[in-house]
Amino acid sequence: MQKRLTRAHKAIGSFLDSAFEYTSPDFNGGSELSFDQLLSMYSAHILNGGNDIEARAKLIKSGIRNFELIAESHPELTTIIKDALHNIGTAVLLATSDKIHREIESEALRFGGLSEKNSAKKSTIDRAKLIATENWATDDSKEIRTSAMADKVWNQLIDEGLSEQLPENVERVKVWIRGVAPDYAKAKGRSKKRST
Repeated sequence: MQKRLTRAHKAIGSFLDSAFEYTSPDFNGGSELSFDQLLSMYSAHILNGGNDIEARAKLIKSGIRNFELIAESHPELTTIIKDALHNIGTAVLLATSDKIHREIESEALRFGGLSEKNSAKKSTIDRAKLIATENWATDDSKEIRTSAMADKVWNQLIDEGLSEQLPENVERVKVWIRGVAPDYAKAKGRSKKRST
């Protein structure tokens, strides 16, 4: 299973990606982040869902603004304050990222086998449809009904080594091939015997 398809990645992956942008030395042309950018960095990974988002947003905004006020009162501390906030934000981001990465890995492992099984089943269904389509194409007398075709397809899939992907009974194969069956094959009852 692709990790970006996991529930955990869908829930927080884009938030983490945007938050990590702020940790790059190349971000902002290498110069220090503004207080608004620091606020965005914190918001990107702390406001990623759950309860009390508004309360957390107010706390983050208030905290960053308080540091901004200190920096305005003491301009000589601006770089130190921004570096400290950046480092703390990066540490929190890394901790969050590590936790989410473990969840994503766990989810991918749990559902990876299921994804592979579903893929194998889909391939078997596609193969069943192809076998049925080919057989009906050569049914010049138009006598092969869906049930009979399901039996033929079932047996051919077994011959091709696909018995592991087959359902418990042939009735399911009948459902698989119903969409490719010609109208005469869907008719009720047995086909009429022709006299020779």
